[in-house]
Amino acid sequence: MNKQESIFINKIRKKVSKTMIKHSMIEPNDRVLIAFSGGKDSIIVSDILYSIKRKVSFNFELSAVMIGNSHLNVKFINNKMEKINLKIIDFKPQNIKKDKNNSYCHICSRIRRGSIYEYAKNNNYNKVVLGHHLDDVIETFFMNQFYQAKLETMKPIFTSDDKNNIVIRPLHSILEQDIIKYFNLMEFETLNTICPFGTTKSKRSETKKLLNSLSSIEKYNIYHSIEGLFYK
Repeated sequence: MNKQESIFINKIRKKVSKTMIKHSMIEPNDRVLIAFSGGKDSIIVSDILYSIKRKVSFNFELSAVMIGNSHLNVKFINNKMEKINLKIIDFKPQNIKKDKNNSYCHICSRIRRGSIYEYAKNNNYNKVVLGHHLDDVIETFFMNQFYQAKLETMKPIFTSDDKNNIVIRPLHSILEQDIIKYFNLMEFETLNTICPFGTTKSKRSETKKLLNSLSSIEKYNIYHSIEGLFYK
């Protein structure tokens, strides 16, 4: 990695740190659990959190849980990242049915997240990390307008519906294109996790396609224009 690439990596890490400080995401003696999927977002948020953990002056615990196939090889390819403390919960999705939008994705994600919240509660973790980024935030904003007629989006920090977990999104202010660049520069590889339902059409994929033409400046402008929703 050359000097310019290293500068980019450090820039993203610093930006995530600023977001975490702004929203008081991690505090001394927190027990933090990463919701790990094996995709680029969860790998990057894990890498950045371990980087932050090595540098901060206070102590906090960092682990991860993955809802998926218990037979997966969970070691990080090429040993590019510090090995995380990863627990795998076997997931059998046979009974999942499509929701009213003719997609498995929404209900499947809710069941997986519920399993992670339950694991966090049962194992005394007080913070759960999700890997959502800026593109997810503005996509959700438009989805809620298009299909729910309401002004809501993903918050950087919130309390789960069961009131048992504080959930944080450290990548909340990071563009997806920057996450992809970070991922490629670090030469990571995703785990080979395949959706049991195959590729399905969803409202989110449609909204994502609609917003693909936006520039990074336009995305940042939308993000900053809806900041008031992060605190409601």
